[in-house]
Amino acid sequence: MVRIGYWQMDDTTNKEILRTFFDGKIGCIEYSDKWLPQLEEFCEVAKSLGYINNESPEAMKIDEIQYHCMIHIPTNKIYAVAGVQYMPEYKEGYYRIWTRLSRIPMEDIPMTRMTRYGRGEMPEFDGLLYFNCDWAWRQDNCKATFGTTLANKAYADNYVRSANTITDYVAKNWWRKKGIAEPEGITEFYAVPQVVWQMHFDKFKDLT
Repeated sequence: MVRIGYWQMDDTTNKEILRTFFDGKIGCIEYSDKWLPQLEEFCEVAKSLGYINNESPEAMKIDEIQYHCMIHIPTNKIYAVAGVQYMPEYKEGYYRIWTRLSRIPMEDIPMTRMTRYGRGEMPEFDGLLYFNCDWAWRQDNCKATFGTTLANKAYADNYVRSANTITDYVAKNWWRKKGIAEPEGITEFYAVPQVVWQMHFDKFKDLT
């Protein structure tokens, strides 16, 4: 048995699915073009909810970013996504995880608090974190993995304070307290100030 945060992962005989969860109800896949119809359906719902970064495959930069997706196996629908993106413009060998991270409602899969961009206190994101990082570290040039969260303008001059007040996923998860992620600083991505969180994947795996 393997655990990732809230998740108990099960082996699967389906080679397309990396792992299953909750007695086979949920699975994680590595996105490929085969899943485009399901992704387009996901994007339609995301657009209706105002998730601007997920409103279309083009908005998700599907040709530039490797995505992992949580699927609802009984309906074969994608309901949560997170991408991993090589970012040499930040630092050589650095891969950004949780890119375009979001989740849409799915029947019989409980949700907790939602935010404008689809983030919140949801265990799916621990699973997606694992597979994003695992994919990145299998690349020959990977030196580090990091995530970003929006830096409130009021805190832009003090990233430690910003890190302590960060919303959504990182600041509210158990693994941050275990030293799995720590703030590295504030930088601009696409003209938006963001807190950079360097991930310590080895520590994360030690807790699974």
